Amino acid sequence: AMPHETRDPIVAAAAMITELQHVVARTVDPREGAVVTVGYIQAGDTHNVIPSEARFGGTLRAFAPEIRALLRQEVARVIQGVALAHDVQVDVAITPHVEPVVNDAQVTRDVAAIAQRMPDLVVVETGRGLLASEDFGEFLARVPGCFAFVGAGNPACGATWPHHHPMFEIDEASLVHAAGLHCAVALDLTSLGA
Repeated sequence: AMPHETRDPIVAAAAMITELQHVVARTVDPREGAVVTVGYIQAGDTHNVIPSEARFGGTLRAFAPEIRALLRQEVARVIQGVALAHDVQVDVAITPHVEPVVNDAQVTRDVAAIAQRMPDLVVVETGRGLLASEDFGEFLARVPGCFAFVGAGNPACGATWPHHHPMFEIDEASLVHAAGLHCAVALDLTSLGA
């Protein structure tokens, strides 16, 4: 009944989230891969009370370390600027997550060649980067390797939804192909001394 007597953290958080959508578009070269995504927001627990705080969090991703550093700097700057404009206090915590998944070019060619020799696989190479957040990036930062996908969709068994979707399912028959590729790569590259 008296919103003029307080500061509204939901309105401030909403403004911050909206402004964060401009960080990539206006600070990162469009030829670089970068993502800033807010994945959750939490505030209040009833319809008729302005809460004392709001929290939100998400992820920022980029292939290049200097772009990741730029994103961290700009995200903090935008949040602090919007907090000042809304006269609210803010704590910004940006913690590094995992290294980006960057395949080694030669290992990727080797894995594709091995997969092409497997009778039950159809190799599709996009040549495009993917800003997935994946622990395997930590391995690739230290040892040349290749992160490859094996398709697990199959409309016949209802496996049609993408990862992280609440209806996500896989066709478990794809596990045989994934294990076969994994074994073939391990045997082939080990025999080459790779």
